[in-house]
Amino acid sequence: MVGKRGACVSIENDPKWYSVLRPKLLNHGDRIDYRFVQPEYNGYHGDISNPDDYVSGSPDYQGYTFKKYVAQIDEFKPDYFDIVLVDGRARPSCIKHAVGKV
Repeated sequence: MVGKRGACVSIENDPKWYSVLRPKLLNHGDRIDYRFVQPEYNGYHGDISNPDDYVSGSPDYQGYTFKKYVAQIDEFKPDYFDIVLVDGRARPSCIKHAVGKV
């Protein structure tokens, strides 16, 4: 996600990928907001096409909720972002939450 001031906000759910990228992004100061939000296991196997279920289609994440991961964008004001790229888990949920932020 790229905000109005050219800053980048990225939300990561994979601890390995986060640990690889975080040291590389530290040199960019406050222009990069890189967050790690781990999914939580709740045993629910919802419909991946339903944005209100907050689930992923990946077999590695069956029974996990991505609600906190998705809700990170809710911290920003409407129209805050110039662009939002969804390339992660619970994509329909991410898109639903992003609509008013662009």
